[in-house]
Amino acid sequence: MPGRLRLGAEGRATAGRQQAGHAEAIAAVVDLSQLIAARKADPPKPGTPVSYAGTKTVEAALVAEGLLNKGLADGHFGTATIDAYAAWQRRCDWSGDDADGTPGTASLTKLGKRRGFDVKE
Repeated sequence: MPGRLRLGAEGRATAGRQQAGHAEAIAAVVDLSQLIAARKADPPKPGTPVSYAGTKTVEAALVAEGLLNKGLADGHFGTATIDAYAAWQRRCDWSGDDADGTPGTASLTKLGKRRGFDVKE
C-alpha cells in the first residue's frame, strides 16, 4: 500500500510500495541545530519530555556503533550520549575541542552515512 512504512532488514523505515522487487528507503533526517540545542538543554529532570526527537536517531546510531549502551538511549542528549558521541568523534580522528561530544557537521554526516540518516544544517 502506498504510504505505509515498515522496518527493513537493518531496522530502517522503508516504503510499503515496491518497484521491481525493491522497497524505496526513507531516511530519517536529523537537524543539526536542534540536536546541538538538545545537547545544551539535556539532561533534564527525570520524567520530562525529550527535547528533540532526532536525538533518538543519533543514539540508535551510537548504540549500533557499540559506543552507547542501549539502556542509556532514552532520547535525552545527556552525559552518556555526550560521552558516546565524543568517542565517535575520536574514532573519526578528531581530538581536543573537536571531540567534546557536541555534534558537528562532518562527524554527524559521517555517522548518518554509516547508519542511514540524513543531516539538515
